[in-house]
Amino acid sequence: MKLAVRHQPPPTRYNLNSFEDRSDLNLQQLDYDARIMSDVFDNMGYKCKTHSSLTAQQTKEVLKDIRDADDLTGVGCAIYVISGYSVNGRKVLTSDMKSIDIDYILNLFKDSECPQLKDKPKLFIFNLYNLSEVITTSSTEPIKVMRLTDPLNDIACIYSNNIGFNCIPNGKGTAFNWYLCRTLAEHAADQELCEFYREFLKNYNASSPTFSPELRYFGFTKKFFFNPITLEE
Repeated sequence: MKLAVRHQPPPTRYNLNSFEDRSDLNLQQLDYDARIMSDVFDNMGYKCKTHSSLTAQQTKEVLKDIRDADDLTGVGCAIYVISGYSVNGRKVLTSDMKSIDIDYILNLFKDSECPQLKDKPKLFIFNLYNLSEVITTSSTEPIKVMRLTDPLNDIACIYSNNIGFNCIPNGKGTAFNWYLCRTLAEHAADQELCEFYREFLKNYNASSPTFSPELRYFGFTKKFFFNPITLEE
């Protein structure tokens, strides 16, 4: 799994791309993805940070450290990119062959858990390969979800919904990341999130992917531009 974040803001990227005793699952494409995305966000003024090949416990600790960071108070938004494998479509596989529920990740950034980001846009990008085999066992910890009593607010999620990774022609990175970064480079300043997503989807679908990405809103009512600009008179 790979994780990246932007707080403006900066992005944080979690790259979960290598796994204990399962070298056949390693995803070296994600290292290339991380470099490309970091370059794009750096050019927009973001300060990116990448965490690679974390265990389940390390991933939770890093997420909580980021959530509790004092510098979140002064940011306008936060962007998190999580790449790797998904298990049963709802969990993320970590390097120790355990998994973390996506709801657990999102719930860490509820208003009650992360008041520093209250009323601020929080965007999660999940570039995940859906495993057809069940790998994790009882090592996965049960997750207590409390979304009904404390709903998510100001959160938007883009899911790659990959059945198999589609690589760009040179084979180094994933098509999802490449088309997302290209759309960011061309339209981050002039297209609001919904319009930006439609442009990205149009370009991505032209590459004939197995499954189309998906955009979901959770209490997200704001107009959001990745790189807003102020026009001088």
